[in-house]
Amino acid sequence: MKAIEMIVDQQIKRWELEKKLPKEAESRPVKPGPVITISRQRGAGGSIVAERLAELTGFSHINREIIDQICRETGAQKRLVESLDESMRSNFQLWVDGIVQGRIIDTSDYLKTLVRIIGIVSHHGKAIIVGRGANFIVGDENGFHVRITADYEHRVKSIMSRWELDRNRAEEEIEKTDQHRKKFIKSNFDRDINDPTAYDLMINSTYLDIDKIAGLILNSYPQKNYT
Repeated sequence: MKAIEMIVDQQIKRWELEKKLPKEAESRPVKPGPVITISRQRGAGGSIVAERLAELTGFSHINREIIDQICRETGAQKRLVESLDESMRSNFQLWVDGIVQGRIIDTSDYLKTLVRIIGIVSHHGKAIIVGRGANFIVGDENGFHVRITADYEHRVKSIMSRWELDRNRAEEEIEKTDQHRKKFIKSNFDRDINDPTAYDLMINSTYLDIDKIAGLILNSYPQKNYT
């Protein structure tokens, strides 16, 4: 089994186990629980911050690779849905339909699957979701949404160092990734990825180390009034 497949399997097993734990007899309302979503510029360190937050909080770290792997596996999707209580599934589908009809521009099967996956992850709560427009899916009231940026020179040097690329290649990577992510958000959600009103916290990582950024998020996250 490939590494990413093992990670997906372990994560789903974790949710399946949580489902079996004793719960209150009264069913909880079906809506996503608070999660942290991380949107980031390439080279700004957002993925590393997410990993650090997962270490500090014990939250599930759900990155793009995990989400895309689940999107490719119908078996994983089935298990993910089954990790919800039976009493919650029909109401959850209503939530998915509402998101697809109200926030999604592209109603392709991939986007519907993406909404379903991120919705279930956010319902379980205690998760850090990286990328894939998760903040636009989870919504303002049910998650804490962070955008991590940095100045251009910092991003170039960061990519050159981390991936051992020359400057031209690093600049190409930034340009390609920026355009791809901007297009993904615009074409699927009709939003601007750089719109500050889409986030609860925007952090410039140019002069902050990973632990400082993680600390800012951890201190801010509990202050939000969730519904």
